[in-house]
Amino acid sequence: MQKLEEYRGHAKECREMAAKTKAGEQRDSLLKMAQSWDRLADERESKLPIEGRDENRRGIKDKIG
Repeated sequence: MQKLEEYRGHAKECREMAAKTKAGEQRDSLLKMAQSWDRLADERESKLPIEGRDENRRGIKDKIG
């Protein structure tokens, strides 16, 4: 689950940087990277046992806001 938290954290960082960047190619790239990190996290999460999914979501929300 540590990787899942890491992926979600990277996605959040990309979105935060994009929010501070003027509209344009760089901002678009950051948002695409955030989507990629989220997709990777979703794929990893889908492989967790069902009991661990809800527990993991609560833990990640506590850590990344």
